[in-house]
Amino acid sequence: MYAPLNHDLIYILVDFSFFLYIKYMALSYAIVANPAAGNISLDKKHRILKNAAKIMGARIYGLDTTSRQEFRECIRMLCSKYEVIIAAGGDGTFSDLINSINLSANIAGYLPMGTGNALRYALEYPRSVLLSANRIRYGNIHRLDLIKYSDARYAFMGSVGLEVEVVREYQRLRKKQAQSRLPYVLAGLKAIKEYAKGHLPLSVRIHIDGKEYLIKDAASIIVTKQPYYGYGMKVIPGARFDDGLLHVGIFPPGIINTILMIILSFSIGNVIGVNYIARDAVLMEFSGNRDLHIDGELAGNASRVSFKLMEKALQMVI
Repeated sequence: MYAPLNHDLIYILVDFSFFLYIKYMALSYAIVANPAAGNISLDKKHRILKNAAKIMGARIYGLDTTSRQEFRECIRMLCSKYEVIIAAGGDGTFSDLINSINLSANIAGYLPMGTGNALRYALEYPRSVLLSANRIRYGNIHRLDLIKYSDARYAFMGSVGLEVEVVREYQRLRKKQAQSRLPYVLAGLKAIKEYAKGHLPLSVRIHIDGKEYLIKDAASIIVTKQPYYGYGMKVIPGARFDDGLLHVGIFPPGIINTILMIILSFSIGNVIGVNYIARDAVLMEFSGNRDLHIDGELAGNASRVSFKLMEKALQMVI
């Protein structure tokens, strides 16, 4: 004889199966891959992404784009067709994503295929693209904060001063050194050398939630939503994507301070400099135009820049 069916248990299993379907199957996924990101060939990138796409039931776009404008247009075209848009590339690729999707309707994802991949560390993603894809496939949707930079674009980090020189030199060196920390270290040393020549000291009038500070001599000033630069360089350990705050780091001049900052950031986390917290906005005013760094890339120059907190602006599957 067979045991009688437990109808309550059947109903529970059916409900649970329906829940899994709604959570994991109902969403539509698209991967938009930056052909210029990272240091691997397009063929190898496509092979890796094909396996990642199978995990998520996604389609792959973007590898045939030839300019940043075309890449962003590709993202915008996908917004009405797919709910989850996944950026495959580096920090700059993710920045393109958040400035192209419909933040109120689309959900963002991230596959680390760039060089420094600060976001991989901030989101605690595995190094493997396939493991990251699996995490996205079965992850949860979170609301994350963003920064509105000078009322023009969304960002997760911006800086002025020494870091600009580091990024400029790093972009030159990374083409030669593949995916390692060496370009970052060499770029940092080159920037320190420039600072020693007197090229970089930074003076700025900074307003944090309306309160004014006069900074007469700094090496670098950072406004961020997350703690990392590339390769796990933890420059502002207390920053979080979902804490409803802007974190401002003001780092002192001096070669020894800068070297210590680099060493600590690659180990226990940086403690050099002064940190401020803003709950609304940060405004910087310079005596002349200053070069700027936004989300791992150079972003022109200006004499006045603002950073506005956009709390819970981004939906992201993590």
